[in-house]
Order: sequence, then structure tokens, then C-alpha cells
Amino acid sequence: MRRRALLGTLTTSLLAGCNGLDALDRPTREPFDVARRTRTTDLPADRATLDPGDLARAQPVTHKGIGSLRLLVALEPQTDDRLAVTVGFTSAATIASPIRLWVGLTNEGSSSRGLRVGEEPPVSSLRGVDPETGARIALRPVPDGEPTRFVERAGDCWRASPTYEPPTAQQAASEQLGPGDTLGREYALVTPADQDACLPTGQYRFAGDEFGGFTLSVFDPRENRVGQSRFVGEEVPDLPDVSVTDWYHRNQPDAAIYMKPSAERLQLSDGRLSLTFVSYANAAFTIREAGWRLFKLHDGHWHYVAPRRLPEETVRVRPGESHTIRGRLTNGTTAPDVGDLDGAATFAAGGLGPGRYAVEHGRVEVDPRGTSTRLASEAALVELVGDPAPLAPTPGAKRVGREGKELRVAHHDESGDGLVVSRLDEADGPPTGHLLREQVLQVPALRDTLGFLHDETLARVVLTTSAERVGRTARWLDRFGVTGDESGVRFTYDGVGYQLARDT
Repeated sequence: MRRRALLGTLTTSLLAGCNGLDALDRPTREPFDVARRTRTTDLPADRATLDPGDLARAQPVTHKGIGSLRLLVALEPQTDDRLAVTVGFTSAATIASPIRLWVGLTNEGSSSRGLRVGEEPPVSSLRGVDPETGARIALRPVPDGEPTRFVERAGDCWRASPTYEPPTAQQAASEQLGPGDTLGREYALVTPADQDACLPTGQYRFAGDEFGGFTLSVFDPRENRVGQSRFVGEEVPDLPDVSVTDWYHRNQPDAAIYMKPSAERLQLSDGRLSLTFVSYANAAFTIREAGWRLFKLHDGHWHYVAPRRLPEETVRVRPGESHTIRGRLTNGTTAPDVGDLDGAATFAAGGLGPGRYAVEHGRVEVDPRGTSTRLASEAALVELVGDPAPLAPTPGAKRVGREGKELRVAHHDESGDGLVVSRLDEADGPPTGHLLREQVLQVPALRDTLGFLHDETLARVVLTTSAERVGRTARWLDRFGVTGDESGVRFTYDGVGYQLARDT
């Protein structure tokens, strides 16, 4: 779930929007001509060497100098069809001047293109609205280098002047943008005159001319508190398959992104846990909406436990936002019930035992030095305490016959394929992997074979099952990093070597 923080940071990101056409691609407004603008205001002497667009790129972060603490971060979204969008800040707020925002559209194509714009392009709407709360935030033009022409300061809050009348209709203007040309304007970013709260918390959508628009996110950077971890100072290896693991217990109090668990010590009898991905970075991140991974630490290495596959749905987390999933980690031999958990996205794993685990929610591309990106895992340590789950066959597995040291087992009425698990001897070759009990208990076919081989009078179990279950078992083993050859897969479990192969 996303949360709203209090006052403070503004971040922009591109949204899809209306292009001013009806269902038959005809203009919905009568056109009128305006001159192309590459800049609309003169810069002070200390900024005279930079175009506003360059300055917006050079200053992605600015601070509000009066009133409540505000950290402003500008993202630089891109549109399709060779039209690039730059949104950035050219000035922080002071006693003498409001926050200033520059928005520009650049034609990155090789030919001219026509744009339909309003009276104050490229954001003629001049108003951002939070669709959930109805709160508003306003832009005002900065004509002739005068940022206070259409705004006024009331105490420590800059507000829109009531003397300025914004356009009442989005009339269409014809604008030709040549290759490499930019249509840009600097705006004052202020609170509407008739709104009491100054820059209230919210997600404010601004509709753009020709392009979709952008969103300003408002939050308080002082809320960024990682909290004290019970594992501070502990050294553990990074998780596999990522460049770096961003551990919760290693984060500084002002970390830009992190994943926070609701608890770091859980009883296996209940195992309720929430995982919250938090971003205070100057970028938006896309993560899997219900994405999570569970690993167990054994002999100094991380072993993958769950889930078998990850959901495809994703969620966008902007600066100042978070996303929470809720679930349970238990020692039950069936998947825990998560129906009573209050959350849009849930996770669950049973068959677990006591020990040190890593839980992950969020894998993101980060660029720590502005040179190259790397895949980072947002993860936390969790200690599970209680009794281990017993290794037992699934309720649907039934004995159907025994011949000497071989036991035949069927799962319900399934047929069409089979698996054989047998004890290894020296002639079979060395094992190529190791399985933990927690891993075995995630895989029904392994439960329905190894769960019978605790009987030392047995040497092999033949399981009749479906082709789908056989394929699922192979995918689980691949997840666990246990590979084989044409003769099968050889592994150790609980100190004993086994081989798994198809029943031919």
C-alpha cells in the first residue's frame, strides 16, 4: 500500500494525457498562432550563462528557504514519438522569490512537427490537482524575468495573486517545432489563493500541452527514518543474482531507499509480517506489486526457498511514497491462510523451520555514481523461532504397492508421468547440489518421495503423477540451483545422497 507523508518534497514524473483530438483525430479546439518560445524570462547575472532548460537539468534538487522544510526533486521524463520533456527547478524559494519550475518540450526528430498548445505553453492548464483529496497547486508564468508578477507572499507561503486570471479555456494554437528546437517556459510554483494549506501533501497532476503531463509529489524528507535494527553490525553475504544487497540493518538513518520489515523476529506458529518498500530518492522506481523472495542462511550461504514464480504486475513508487505487502511465514505443512490480512498484495510460505532468513521486496536499478546502473536487492534479515515443520507426504499421496525396497506412490488419481527418487551409492556419482528441509517442503513431488524414504528399509520411491507436476518440480529445482544431467538430478538431503529421475 502507498502512504502519504507530510509536507516537503516535490517530484515530477510523466503521465499519459489527452492530445486534444476527438475520436476521429480531429482538433477539438479552434487553432490560433503563437510565437515559438525557447525561453521566456531573463536569468539573474549569476545564472546568465545557462539556459533555463540547462539549469533545470543541472539542478535536479533545490531547497525551500522559508517556511516548512521542503526538498524539491525534478525527474526528467521522456515521451514517445521523438518529443522529449524536461521538467526541473531553476530556483529555490526565498523571502523575495517563489519556487520556480521550468518545463520544456524538445523535438528530437529529424523533421519539423506541429504542436497544438494553449495560451501559456507548454503547461497552459496552470493547475495541478490531487485526484484523491482535491487539493490543488498552481503554476504562474514568469514574464520578463519577474517571478513575483502574478504571485504574492503571505507570511512564509507564496500564493497565486488574485489579480491574475488564468486562461478559462484551452484554446488550441498552432506551433511548429523544428528539429532540435525546444518550446519551454519558466513558471512560479505556488499555492492557490483560496486554499488554506500551503503546498499540502499530495500527488498533483498537471496536464501538458500536446504531451501527457507530469505529477508533483509532496512529502516531508524529515519523515525518512530507517529505525534501529536488532541486527546492526552483523555481517552476512549478499543475496545471489544481484549486484548488491541493500540490507535494512546496514542502512543509515537518512537512506534514500530501503525495505522495512514490520518485525525482525517471528514465531513460526503465526509468522505475520509486512514488508514496506520506501523511496526518498530523486527517482521513481517500478517494482513487482506482490514481488518477494525468501532465502535461508545455511553454512554461510543463502539458499532460495520461495516463491516458485513471481507475479508480473508492477507498481510505480515515486519519491516520498512506499508500497507494502503483507504475508505469513510459518511452520505449517500447507500454505498459510492470508485471507484475513489487510493488504492488496500478500505473500505466504509454509514448511519453514527456525533460523536466519532474508526477505526481499523490491529489486531496483540504481545509479550510485551517475555512471552506470546496477541491480540492487532491498532486503532485511528476519529470525524465525519455533518448532520446525515435519517432513511428511502431502495428504493426496497414497501408497499403492511395495516390492522389496521399492515403494510405489500415487498422487490422487493422477497419471501419465512419474518420478523416481532413490538413495545414491558410490557408482551413481557425486551429488551436484544440496537441499534444505524448507526447500523440500515447498515441492509436493519431493515431499511425496523423500517423505517416505525416512524408512531405512526403502531404497527408492516411484511416484505416479502428472506431467505438469513433473515440470513444476524441475522448475523448483532450477530455482534452488540444483542441476542434473541425462541420468537425473543428484543431491544431498539431511546428510544422505539421493537421485531424482523420470520413471521410464
